[in-house]
Amino acid sequence: MRPEVSLAIIASHRETEIAAAGNLPALAASARQLGRHLGRAAVVARAVRPPHALRVAHASLVHAFVTGSRMATRMSVLYATAGPSSGRDYERIVLPLQARAARLGVRWYDATAPAMRDGGITMPAWADHLFDWT
Repeated sequence: MRPEVSLAIIASHRETEIAAAGNLPALAASARQLGRHLGRAAVVARAVRPPHALRVAHASLVHAFVTGSRMATRMSVLYATAGPSSGRDYERIVLPLQARAARLGVRWYDATAPAMRDGGITMPAWADHLFDWT
């Protein structure tokens, strides 16, 4: 899961660079790539069987990746078909998905971090950057 999320973060940062240049086809391709990586992260995360106490939190993690993948797919379509209503469509379609993915990520982190701390396990440093793509 971590490699896919790392690749998603790279794609997200690349989108920021491409957006400055205004290259919409490249932006659409980068958003598609982001969606693929988040979709793969969701598949890998779904295969993990969490402890019973973390089942709901883990479901939030999987749902965050699925929602992020949908968000990236919608961005890709908007970039590929940019027009006068694109800004409004971005605010109406993409931003709510981005906010939902972030909320789901926070729900996962808020439940997982204390459980790990109580179990004497240190949260890995990469977990702090798990949702840098949002």
